[in-house]
Amino acid sequence: MNKNLLCASISSTSIFLNAARTCSCKTIVSGLSALSLVQTRGLRDDLKARGIEWKEPKKLELFRPEKSGDLEPFRAPDLSRPTELMTYALSEYDSAPPDVQKLLSLEYASLHKFLKVAKLDMLRQTQRHQYDTGSLAAKITQLTVSIRYHQNEIAYLMAAKDPEMRHRMHMRVDRRKKYLRRLRHTDYKQFEWLLEKLNLLYKPRVMQGGPVYRYDSLRKLVNMRCNNLRKAKLAAYKAKLDSQKEEYQQEKKATLQWIKETEEKLGIPVTVDPETGMIEPPLPELVTITKRIFGPYWEDKKN
Repeated sequence: MNKNLLCASISSTSIFLNAARTCSCKTIVSGLSALSLVQTRGLRDDLKARGIEWKEPKKLELFRPEKSGDLEPFRAPDLSRPTELMTYALSEYDSAPPDVQKLLSLEYASLHKFLKVAKLDMLRQTQRHQYDTGSLAAKITQLTVSIRYHQNEIAYLMAAKDPEMRHRMHMRVDRRKKYLRRLRHTDYKQFEWLLEKLNLLYKPRVMQGGPVYRYDSLRKLVNMRCNNLRKAKLAAYKAKLDSQKEEYQQEKKATLQWIKETEEKLGIPVTVDPETGMIEPPLPELVTITKRIFGPYWEDKKN
């Protein structure tokens, strides 16, 4: 790295000398940009050698399970089951030939009919009664089934090429968040119960945020690295002092004993104790302003 920086500086110097002779501003600007580019790369390599490396965060789409809060995949109904309309004529369906039953099953049904059966299966777990399809809990359940159906790699590839489909998937997640936020505000107990039933993770809206820049992130990483080094050095120094604590206590006790013996020999008041440490002198009596003014009057009255 130092060799590359030296070569860059030599080349930039030669560029400056040639520019000074020819008086070309474009040449001077190109030399400055080349030198700054090499210096920036050198700083990045230096931080990487010290264990500080920044990687650009991966941008997740809103409909991804890691961001939408879905903790389980889509529960697909049995393909041999009849469609939702055939449930009103089960006697005719049961008496029909096997080939006809297969044609009227979910295996040959459209996506709309397939998802309708899946939504009905999930609604039976969350709806208050059999006709409950418009409450907040019912709407959240239906949107959850639709969102989880599109959480697969094929749908991700299609959404990457189809902006309209990606927009519809985003709208479903946003609408479910709006309903969850409203239910959380109106009925918190039902909100918690619904999250447990659907196996959802509610992520509140982040009010603060913005673009992520490499320079600011590197500065934060450097501060974190310095704090960790500071804490590690303080912990090591504390451990070192703890290991020397017993020896220090013995030395302190011997020193205080010597001070006490010396004060006794000189005949001055003893100010230390080997067991407790310094002996604090008694505090002078607190004299208030009232006592200072009326004290002589009180003493004359007593006498």
